[in-house]
Amino acid sequence: MSYITGAIYPSSDRPQLGATEEETLRAYADKNTAVALGYANPDIHELHALQKTFNLHELAIENALRVHDTLLGQQQNDDTKKISAYAALLMVPTIVGSVYGMNFEVMPELKWEFGYPAALLLMLVSCLLLYWFFKKNKWL
Repeated sequence: MSYITGAIYPSSDRPQLGATEEETLRAYADKNTAVALGYANPDIHELHALQKTFNLHELAIENALRVHDTLLGQQQNDDTKKISAYAALLMVPTIVGSVYGMNFEVMPELKWEFGYPAALLLMLVSCLLLYWFFKKNKWL
């Protein structure tokens, strides 16, 4: 005859020492009791239940940390996309300006009256096209 914990049976329903044979057999037949699990001591059963609870909480915390790391990684990816898009926007006028800064004499647009405004317009249109492309693809 064994003692069954209060977690399984309320104190009034708990088989005690001196329980009838029918109560004892019913307790052994119940798969949720400490006796059926092989625990003769109810304190061990309670410790086992606490350990299961602790493991569940530990698992929940680990999952929360994984979700947080995933969200943080996604945010960093979005930030990297934006930085790359802004760098590309600045690269176009830099390249056009550096070509015109080489002081070539054989560039036809240097002698052209609208050469300088055309170069500025080329830079502006290129930047606007890139900006539109990045906005459309949700990089900015």
